Amino acid sequence: MRKRLALLCIGTLLLGGCAPAEFAAKADGAKLPAIVEQGAQGDPSAIFEQVMDGKKKDDIPYVPLGAEVKAAFQGESAPQEGEWEDYILREDGSVKFSAPKSSVVPAVTWGGGAAEFALESNWMTALSSNSADYAPGSALRGFLLKVGEGNEAKTFAFVLRTDPPVVFQQEEVKSSSRATYPSLSCSGTKARSFCRSSSSQRN
Repeated sequence: MRKRLALLCIGTLLLGGCAPAEFAAKADGAKLPAIVEQGAQGDPSAIFEQVMDGKKKDDIPYVPLGAEVKAAFQGESAPQEGEWEDYILREDGSVKFSAPKSSVVPAVTWGGGAAEFALESNWMTALSSNSADYAPGSALRGFLLKVGEGNEAKTFAFVLRTDPPVVFQQEEVKSSSRATYPSLSCSGTKARSFCRSSSSQRN
């Protein structure tokens, strides 16, 4: 895969520039790891694995929920519209939850060669049975946009790190057993809805 990307980049340079220079993503003042793939791409994991190549989760900029995310494009073929897909990733970049497919980013604003949206929580993070996935800043998410067809097809992708919709903070709770229990903290509209649902089920 890396050889193919290198050859693609060399070929593009001969035509006047390398594809990744056409695209940049930023949020909360940080530049986000991003990539552009030429041609039709069927496997999101393969794309995000390239973005995460040589990186660890903690290397990825943290973006708080509610922050504005901006994806900027350059060139005459820059997309003017499209549907951004939102994936939950493992640390190596592979897609963690693939059913039903991904979440679609709502309320994307296009204009001035850029797409902007507010970072909302992704409900699929609540599918994890690993308590570590509910720690602050533990959600690794990949965003992907596919445009064009055939030889004109391009896939734009970037990754960021944020909070899950439901966050567990480890706090020491005084009890007869002096055990440590997780306390639940809910933030955001979707998280509050999740918490109310969980509470009603317990009652």
